[in-house]
Amino acid sequence: MVWQLLLLQKQQRPRPPSYYNPRPAGMILPGSTTELVLCELRARYPVWQSRSQIACSVGKNRGAVQWALLYLMQQKLIKAVPDVNRNPRYLRYQAIVKYAERKELSSKNP
Repeated sequence: MVWQLLLLQKQQRPRPPSYYNPRPAGMILPGSTTELVLCELRARYPVWQSRSQIACSVGKNRGAVQWALLYLMQQKLIKAVPDVNRNPRYLRYQAIVKYAERKELSSKNP
């Protein structure tokens, strides 16, 4: 008898509505700071850039650029090394480009 009451209680619970999320986690949205930073680093592929250089060329504030750099490093789309000319806490960034993309980029940059 008790199990029947429990079964009825479970059946009467309404399901929560499913919502559409326009910004799903893990997606780089078109026009976002993350996309701009990634495009900037890929466009200047062999060159290592500091955060301030990237922020200046992208035209976004340093906080947005820093979050974009952290996300891109987490996704293994860029790499970072300590800046030898400055304090090791300062990093320089470069895009990780696959072999096929390297050929394409080298043909664009004479």
